[in-house]
Amino acid sequence: MDAQALGGVLVDVAIHDFDLARWLVGEIVEVSAMGVDLAGSASNDAAAAAHAVTILRFATGVIGTVESSRTVGYGFDGSVELVGTDATIRVGGQRHADDVEWLTPGRATTALVADHAEWHREAYVRELEHFARVIEGDLPPSVSGEDGAAAFVVASAASQSLREGRPVKLRTTETPV
Repeated sequence: MDAQALGGVLVDVAIHDFDLARWLVGEIVEVSAMGVDLAGSASNDAAAAAHAVTILRFATGVIGTVESSRTVGYGFDGSVELVGTDATIRVGGQRHADDVEWLTPGRATTALVADHAEWHREAYVRELEHFARVIEGDLPPSVSGEDGAAAFVVASAASQSLREGRPVKLRTTETPV
């Protein structure tokens, strides 16, 4: 499937980060996105952009960034960093699940995760187990359709921002303004 059919890097890749950002920080009220194609040239074509950076403004006044790429040359990378006045928290990164780093004179190495299937293997299993329990009536869903729709609204607004070269304001869980 090509990038156009998948909705571009902001809808296909970054949507998961937008969802996580909403879960961590709260409602997103404005986005501003920039992208480049595989050659590194600026691109306002949301389907052609291979790499994008989106600045998020939250209802609380907090700002955040989401970096997304279709082509990370060294494997798969996924991380979150929250910077506050008293501390910084980093979660994830490109390290392998064993999280072993070799330090030798003049060099540091670590095993890298090959792709999203390896990175998310345990999460996919837990997600399927939870889904089965919801279907069996043992548990309520842990996420709502509204959460998925809200992430799509943010991704669509980011795509619009990239195309139009301007920030796009959102109304909570509605279409971009």
